[in-house]
Parts: sequence; C-alpha cells; structure tokens
Amino acid sequence: MNCDLLKTAIAFDCVPVRGVHGEAGMEIGTPFSYADGSAIVLYALEQGDRILLSDYGEMLAHLEAVGLQPGRRLALLRERIEPFGLTLGEQGDVRALVPEGQVPHMLAVAISGLLAVAEWERARLGLDEETQRLADETEILLREWQP
Repeated sequence: MNCDLLKTAIAFDCVPVRGVHGEAGMEIGTPFSYADGSAIVLYALEQGDRILLSDYGEMLAHLEAVGLQPGRRLALLRERIEPFGLTLGEQGDVRALVPEGQVPHMLAVAISGLLAVAEWERARLGLDEETQRLADETEILLREWQP
C-alpha cells in the first residue's frame, strides 16, 4: 500500500485567492458535486483572528439554476445546514466563522452540510411534477401550522 495513491485519489484543489476586501484566502475545490455534476467549492478567508468558510452563495445559485427555487425554501435549507454548524448569511452564502485551529475539522463538517443539501436536491429532482407540487403545498401548510 502506498499513501501517495490516497493523496492523489482525494482530489481536493486549493488555489490562493483574495477576498472582495483584499483579505488572503483560498478556494477549496472538493471532489464532491451536486446532482448535475457542478462542483461543491468552499472558500476560506482571513477575518481578523478567525477564518470564514463560505460558499459565496454558490449553493443557492446552483439550486436556482436547476429550477428548485431556493427562495421559497430558505427555512428548509437552514434546517438542513444548521446541524453542521453552518448558517445562511445575509448575502445567501453558507458560512461558518471559526478559529484557525478549528478549520480542518470545520471544513469536513461544512462539506458534510453541503452534501446534505446535495442529497436533498437529488431527492427533489427525482420527483415527478405532481408529487413535487404536492410536497411544496404540504410544506407551506406545515409551516403555517407549526412555524
């Protein structure tokens, strides 16, 4: 057995980037994807003494592009990612702000959160139109009954 094989198979990409305010960071390309093959990517940016892990809104943009209308499902998406310590920022980005020493762990957890959304996406895309409409109406009624 050779560990180099595993290092090659992991297939993460890392590219240095600058944030919109010039802060140092990196783009982390993962080997994971959404239902249509679009890559799940995260960004790590310095924010003072902490690191911001964010998808810069790519999850919501992706869901919109495949026709899942994320604006109507923000509460459901928040419920999907919150168990992973993630939030939806004001700009629609999935995010977590952590001390530098917690970045390796939080990166794995954040990827798990985005994979939970990808799993939900695959299930939704597998529904026929009538079933999806019924699920949407049920979701609205359940939220009115138990917000």
